[in-house]
Amino acid sequence: MSDTAYVFDFDGTLAVTSARVFVMVGNTVVKTLLTTEYSSYELKGDERFEYMEFRDPRFIESAQETELIHFAKFIARLNHTIYILTARDKGCLEEIKSFLHRFNLIPKEIYCVGNGDANIPEAKQQILKQIIAEHETVFFYDDDDANLELATELKCHAKDAKSILKMRHQLR
Repeated sequence: MSDTAYVFDFDGTLAVTSARVFVMVGNTVVKTLLTTEYSSYELKGDERFEYMEFRDPRFIESAQETELIHFAKFIARLNHTIYILTARDKGCLEEIKSFLHRFNLIPKEIYCVGNGDANIPEAKQQILKQIIAEHETVFFYDDDDANLELATELKCHAKDAKSILKMRHQLR
């Protein structure tokens, strides 16, 4: 069991993309959400989320880094283990690797859990359990409240990326 691991979400935590989440009723788009709006949006009635743009790797190619990517680089230089745990589809894996390599950030593993009809928070929780079993201390950074809530049920330190990024912005 190694010492400390840091687990980062991708979208809204390490990177900001223009990918949107669509709110659907049947086959009709009734609302379009930015990632910043998605985590607090509550579905109503027959609504469901559609993540088609998150399965499209082209949105990663034009992504902008957040300040947390520099924190992740700092942590990596201290020889702590870095993981990426994203709701993205596995078809985006190479583009995520490429994005991270632009910042000389090479994680031990990139987990893409957004395949099919997966329950993202539960899928992330299962991966976190595996990581926790391998490390004495685990820090988990995510911008989604449901992911953070399930992570707090585990033996890890869940950190709200939205709050950290907002605080860093205010300190400028």
